[in-house]
Amino acid sequence: MIQEFQTNPLKQSLLLLAKQVKADLERRVARSGAGITGLEFGVLFCLKAESGTINDLARRMHLRPPSLVPPVDALERLGLLIRKRDTRDRRKIQLRLLKKGVELVAAI
Repeated sequence: MIQEFQTNPLKQSLLLLAKQVKADLERRVARSGAGITGLEFGVLFCLKAESGTINDLARRMHLRPPSLVPPVDALERLGLLIRKRDTRDRRKIQLRLLKKGVELVAAI
């Protein structure tokens, strides 16, 4: 697969663009002074589009659910999101952005 990227100019360009976008986003997050990581911003960004459970979020972000527990914990401590039991299925815990989280996403 790596060799395929090396021989395909379009894929090389897309990979380079993705790296540049990631670096730019990380700089913007750091400059915001919010004290969050790029992954934490990604969580906020996804939740702004649609609330859901950690499993829902993991599917949208193409990650495993356990890898999202630490960033969600950190964002909750910062008062940017809350966990709330689903009223229809008490086994599920919904993640919802708070006003402060919505404002931070808009600012970055």
